[in-house]
Amino acid sequence: RRPNHPPVDSALEPIRKAITVQEKLIGELMVEREALTIKSPLDGVVVQIQPRRNDASLRRPGEAFLHRPGEFVLAGEPIMAIAEAVPTEIIAYADETQSSQVQAGKAVKLIRSSLPLQVAGSQVTQVGSTIEIMPERLWRAPNTPQWGLPIVIKIPPGMKLVQGETVGIRGL
Repeated sequence: RRPNHPPVDSALEPIRKAITVQEKLIGELMVEREALTIKSPLDGVVVQIQPRRNDASLRRPGEAFLHRPGEFVLAGEPIMAIAEAVPTEIIAYADETQSSQVQAGKAVKLIRSSLPLQVAGSQVTQVGSTIEIMPERLWRAPNTPQWGLPIVIKIPPGMKLVQGETVGIRGL
């Protein structure tokens, strides 16, 4: 006697149906995943948001960043920032004595002190509405906070700057 084997197609049919179900589930997950993709409005690099030094309520001991990977955050709370690959504007700060003299459209000279040295003319495009604390690296004394009026200055074409680079400004 020979063993009676069922046809291969009928034996594989339940497995094929299970594969089809799993493929549909994968397709649904891919659609959900696409909806979670974050797209930047500009070309740049993702950077973490660092809290200001004196925002003590936001800082935890031994930590310089607001949030860690895997941590839960509230909806709408920023978790990252996009730094432009090629900067287009400079944020400067005018001290309180200069704040009344600064206005949009004012001509200024930008001076890049790192190599290659560059000097270029530009103008103030926007002036902040309130005096605020300056970034710590701009303070004259590391233990004494400084305050200033934020000013946005357009980087002229041809001037090559790196994100976060400090430049001199004349004419404020």
